Amino acid sequence: MNIERVIPPRRHRRALFALYALALFAGTHWPSLELAPVGGINRFDLVLHFTAFFGWTVLCIGCAWFGPMLSARNVLRCALISIVYAAFDELTQGLPGINRHVALDDFLMNGAGVACATGCALLAGRLAPLRPLVRPDDGSGRS
Repeated sequence: MNIERVIPPRRHRRALFALYALALFAGTHWPSLELAPVGGINRFDLVLHFTAFFGWTVLCIGCAWFGPMLSARNVLRCALISIVYAAFDELTQGLPGINRHVALDDFLMNGAGVACATGCALLAGRLAPLRPLVRPDDGSGRS
C-alpha cells in the first residue's frame, strides 16, 4: 500500500486537530462535571486523561508543524507543546465558575499520555521514515 494514499492532506489533519483540541477543552472545562466509576475502576477519569492527551499529542504530531511528521524535531517540539498545554488545561480547571478540581495525578496521567504518544512517534519515525509527500491534487508539493 502506498503511504501517500493513507495519510490525509495536512490541512485536513490540522482541521481535525483543531476540532479535537476544542472538544478536549470543552470536556475538561465543563462546569461541575462528575464521572461515575466505569467497569469497577473508581478513577476512570485517569484513563480518560491518558487517552485524551495521547490523542492530542498524536494529532499535534500529525499536523507536521515543525517539519516532516515523524521527524525527531517535529515530534519533540509537539511533545513540548502538548505537555505545556496539559499543564495549562489542568490549571485552568481551578478557575472560579468552572467548579472542577486541579489534581497532580490528573496532570501526571496527561503527561503519561504525551510521553507514550511521543515514544510511539519517535519509534515509528525510526522504523519507517516518511519522505515528504507530494500530492497531485494541489500541485504545491506540500502535504
